[in-house]
Amino acid sequence: MPSINGEKMKIIKLFTLLLLISLMFGCAFSPSLQNMIPVTNQYQFSNINKTITIKMVYGGEKSDPIFKGSRIDDASYMGALLQSLTNFNLFSKVNPSGSPDYYLDVMIISQHQPLAGFDMKVTLLVRYTIINGKDNTQIWQKDIFSQYTAAFGDALVGATRLNKANEGSVRENIRIFLEEISQIKL
Repeated sequence: MPSINGEKMKIIKLFTLLLLISLMFGCAFSPSLQNMIPVTNQYQFSNINKTITIKMVYGGEKSDPIFKGSRIDDASYMGALLQSLTNFNLFSKVNPSGSPDYYLDVMIISQHQPLAGFDMKVTLLVRYTIINGKDNTQIWQKDIFSQYTAAFGDALVGATRLNKANEGSVRENIRIFLEEISQIKL
């Protein structure tokens, strides 16, 4: 007959294993829109006295708590980009009524996230294309790579760390885009 102490030890070990697994994996939630927007007081960009409309954002994926975990979707990326363009006053107007000076197409080419781990590193590759609003010719295109690592100390639950890493990679990608576009002649 097994001893009571032996059964308690098995239960404690099982509980510890389950706790460790939940800390590494957790449940997947979608990244927060507000945490994907660069902080405006940290950066200064020159103003482009033109209007722009975000025509399309595509290539993102919906979060899937069972198979893929937290992902960056099209609507969230578009919302973060729209809010960033508005906050930074880079253009005289964003998404104006009528015909804008420029259209912006955004394609999320790839996003790589770990399924589990103590430090969660997310990489993101996004293609930005600016199109002339008058004649539909492409003016500028660039693929921007970003990455962000959320360390174990940033959050105990794995899903929260993954969200932080997703948010950070989007925030950094948008910041690089804003910096790049503010330096070109439009």
